[in-house]
Amino acid sequence: MSYHLSFGILLSCISHKHYLRFRDIGLNIAAVRYEDVISNPVESMRAVLEFCQLPTENVEQCRQALEFDSQKGTPLSSERLSRHPTLEYSGEARKEADAICEKFGLPHADQVYIAPGTITGQKGNAPGKGHG
Repeated sequence: MSYHLSFGILLSCISHKHYLRFRDIGLNIAAVRYEDVISNPVESMRAVLEFCQLPTENVEQCRQALEFDSQKGTPLSSERLSRHPTLEYSGEARKEADAICEKFGLPHADQVYIAPGTITGQKGNAPGKGHG
């Protein structure tokens, strides 16, 4: 079993449940999908700036900031993380990861899910219909 994968899934589920709880009590927070930031960084950063009620004329500088490794020189740097193999989402590791998601009432990691309050991505995506 891949306990590293299970631990990552567990942290993701806990974080997501807290995010939903914060929204439920009225905190003005939003989600940003990693996939959206990677595929369309300018529009994603524009959405973040608009949500934060900040001027959008700096959107290109925000995009450029995404290219900087904020963890450079630490164990979490892109360079150091790239040395580790990608965890396999299959077999027993997948069963364990899926069981964790089910216990939290969340879709499996391979299912597309867009969290309520997601501010990036395609317009018209229904919140709660995919995994981010």
